[in-house]
Amino acid sequence: MELLRASWVAAFDRLLDSATKDLFIVSPFIKREAMQQASRFVRNRSGLRVTILTNFAPKALIGDAMDASAIFDFCEDIHAATVTHLAGLHAKVFIADNRQAIVTSGNLTDGGLFWNYEYGVLFDEVDVVRRVRQDMEAMRDLGCQWGMPT
Repeated sequence: MELLRASWVAAFDRLLDSATKDLFIVSPFIKREAMQQASRFVRNRSGLRVTILTNFAPKALIGDAMDASAIFDFCEDIHAATVTHLAGLHAKVFIADNRQAIVTSGNLTDGGLFWNYEYGVLFDEVDVVRRVRQDMEAMRDLGCQWGMPT
């Protein structure tokens, strides 16, 4: 276990770098620069599946909190990604290969990764990571999977 204070981008980068089979991204707000950060690490990983659970709330899409096109561009780069919308989502969780999980207050945005005073925990205990994953899958199952534009 590692406590993540303030900018947690270094821990996020390590988590992304460790993902070889599966990456689960849970964040209600997602912006382009943060998705590009993720894409730099995982774009050429053959066989990597990415699951994104987010909240495509109209208020976030109309405002500046969510960049849906950044998600779609990321999915085009990855080719093995699914995106699910869950209204009311507030959790921010990032899981790599069921070996590491970050649970944080930070969204997948520039502010969440770089500027805000965020706090979180990186777990590397397999049993804990598995339970976190099960909880996130249960949330995902409540949502609606979005088709990606072709």
